[in-house]
Amino acid sequence: MYILHLSDIHYRREFGKGFRNANGDGYQNMLSAMQNPTVFLDECLDRVAGDRETVDLVVVTGDLTEDGNAEDYRSLKHHIRERIGDVPLVVTLGNHDNKQSFREGWLKEGTDGERTAGSCDSRPYHQVEWVDGTAVISFDTSAQGVPDGRLDEERLNWLRTALKEVGNHPAILVTHHHLLCEQGQIPPLPESGRLLELIGDSGIFLILCGHTHHHYAGLAAGRPCHIADSLSFCGDNVGGGKVRFQEKYGYNSYRIEEGMVRMSRSETFANGRILGTLTF
Repeated sequence: MYILHLSDIHYRREFGKGFRNANGDGYQNMLSAMQNPTVFLDECLDRVAGDRETVDLVVVTGDLTEDGNAEDYRSLKHHIRERIGDVPLVVTLGNHDNKQSFREGWLKEGTDGERTAGSCDSRPYHQVEWVDGTAVISFDTSAQGVPDGRLDEERLNWLRTALKEVGNHPAILVTHHHLLCEQGQIPPLPESGRLLELIGDSGIFLILCGHTHHHYAGLAAGRPCHIADSLSFCGDNVGGGKVRFQEKYGYNSYRIEEGMVRMSRSETFANGRILGTLTF
């Protein structure tokens, strides 16, 4: 099985100077200088196709949109499906994703008229999808507006049940927030220790994450653990509390055989465009 791992698309249908914030919101102004991330998504998919690899599964590890609405999710899913056809697609949600809009636009659940005015569907989105005898577990650690993520007892109980049902079958864990301090300059999921302890005796043989916008390859709970570059932008700490943002993007790929990672590869591309430097 050949897996394509994408992450942190931060999609919205329109980008450009018309979205600049006159009140000095540096982050939003940085986004306004960025190209639409479908440009980078398409380039990466073209490169994969050029490698003549047959993709058996596409995984996107969160931040599908930049605080998107339902139409953003519909548009992004349509774009991805137009490119990959009926290849299995597994996504998880990140801290920039809106769960209610995701359910309306991506999953096509419900309509505005079916909810109480002002209501907000903040339920975590979890799923298990079977691909070539492997359980792909999408596990939601996100809470909108909480950058480092959240892992409460309800979510842990869902994962316990899922792992019990998967049993001894090989499994891949897909989640947005990274789990190790050394995986990035920003903090990992605060309760990552509890998560790693839970999967210690499971059949999980690969962990896929996002969030940091920088690729990483290492071990977590003795399993290969990978982060993919973003498909939007990345930030680099340049000292003095300043972070420089640039357009840099990429993807990871893995070849799985007999419940083991036989090959992993990370591809990163930079076009040299600096989007701005912010002080935090």
